[in-house]
Amino acid sequence: MNTCEVQDVASLRPADHICIWDTSRWPFRYTHHGIVYTSGTSADEISVAHVWSRKSGLIASQADSRFQITSLSVGWSKQVLSRTETKVPFLTTSAKSTQALERLELQLQGIREVAKEKNRKMEDLIGKRVYLRLKDSGKFAKRFGDELYLVQDDPSEKDWAFRQRPTSLRLGVRVSAYNCVRVEFEDYEKPGDILYASSSGLKLTRRRAMQFKRWFQFELGWDGELQSLRHRRWFVGAQTRDGLLRPFISRDKAATFEIIDADEMDAQSPVIECSSSDSEENEFPAAPVIKRAESAPVFGDMDGEEDGNLS
Repeated sequence: MNTCEVQDVASLRPADHICIWDTSRWPFRYTHHGIVYTSGTSADEISVAHVWSRKSGLIASQADSRFQITSLSVGWSKQVLSRTETKVPFLTTSAKSTQALERLELQLQGIREVAKEKNRKMEDLIGKRVYLRLKDSGKFAKRFGDELYLVQDDPSEKDWAFRQRPTSLRLGVRVSAYNCVRVEFEDYEKPGDILYASSSGLKLTRRRAMQFKRWFQFELGWDGELQSLRHRRWFVGAQTRDGLLRPFISRDKAATFEIIDADEMDAQSPVIECSSSDSEENEFPAAPVIKRAESAPVFGDMDGEEDGNLS
């Protein structure tokens, strides 16, 4: 499980699993796990679902555990050695608990349906030519050498001087559950060059026999985050100084991406043609020749590879 300190509580989203530390009662520290129920801009606005018990001991506490929703700022810790000014968050009636659970289940059901629809659209792109675009922007992933950088590209621009055609990628997808999607990218023009996450950046390279297939795969998050399976699910982001795509250990530096159907996007772009007034020295560059890869990236047996079997 990837764990990192939350720098901004406003970045928490519903269903995030968080570990809360209470250090307000020095020298004692308390920790508790919760699930974000509703997001907000401050700790008072964020609601967290807790399961907690008054009793000590595993069996006794499981039998006595209760469901509670509180704000993130409420003092929720089990206090046994000193008093606390805040009320320990417990429901006094089971009716409130039942209603809260029903609302939570309805919300989770809606999240599942939205995720399944997104996964169906993603599976329709398997084996097709796609572009990797920074979400809600005009920046696309483009290959320079073996590395990927974010470059600005305007599909409606007719002047080649202001166009940077993004790199075409071939998509592989594996959906294990509605919230567990793994993707793999292969250079569409150079079959066999697969996207690989190294500590210095994302590179398109060929997989060696001694390398696990999962090292070339990424987990696709709810908002389009890409997490490297090679670096304990580090988040893919872009360097500020040059736009180089590379993995970061902190979620705060994660970038969100969209996987775009390249053929559909190219069909909406204007056809760029040379005018009669252009000189031979200023001719527009010819459009790149795109070769179709023989097959889509194939996901191997993940369980066997994670146990250490080499392919």
